[in-house]
Amino acid sequence: IIEGIEFRGLSRVPVDTVKALVHSKAGDVYSDEALRKDFTSLWNTGRFDDIRLKSEKGERGGLIVSFVLTERP
Repeated sequence: IIEGIEFRGLSRVPVDTVKALVHSKAGDVYSDEALRKDFTSLWNTGRFDDIRLKSEKGERGGLIVSFVLTERP
């Protein structure tokens, strides 16, 4: 289960913009396929030079999924 989703590395792109492109939400069952689609949605905006996905155990036993984003200059 996805316990939370974080976005790291944003400075110019608003968090709400990025959240609107990511369909995975807290409470969803973890799915590599769904996260791959979210990655592709973010990548296709052309706003990022690099995107990395990290997941770590959360406090409640689920996973915290982090999108580590490097914005284009």
